[in-house]
Amino acid sequence: MKTVFLSLAAMLAMGCGAKLIPGTKLADTPDNRSIVSVVEKYRRAMEARDVDGLLALASKDYKEDGGTPGAADDYGHEGLKRVLRDRFAKVRALRLQVVVGRVEFSGSRARIEYRWEMQCQYTHKDKVGWHVKTDDNRFELERVGGQWLFTSGL
Repeated sequence: MKTVFLSLAAMLAMGCGAKLIPGTKLADTPDNRSIVSVVEKYRRAMEARDVDGLLALASKDYKEDGGTPGAADDYGHEGLKRVLRDRFAKVRALRLQVVVGRVEFSGSRARIEYRWEMQCQYTHKDKVGWHVKTDDNRFELERVGGQWLFTSGL
């Protein structure tokens, strides 16, 4: 009897926790909702291969290090435009899923850990192929004038 009571109490306690944003494990707060919203704008712009839309989501102080220790592949906002145009020129179709896993806030900055899956049809030297990839990554954003802008991770 005591075991049944403790099990019921535990189930009730779990059900009374914070409300979550649908499709995430994030508490339903205004800050978390605004982050999920801007990530969704990013996802839609990627699927539409909308370079201007993506640039509008990026801070003028955007920096990307290319994932290497050297500076040769680093770029900023203008470089982002070039990278996006070069990559999208080869893409015929793109589908992207993004699942926000964790958000950390620090003043006007946010760090988002997420998992993505991309399916993309591309052309290379007159051949058409498909590429499917899943990975974990992170975005860094900064709140500027009430709007979240990406400072890295695009």
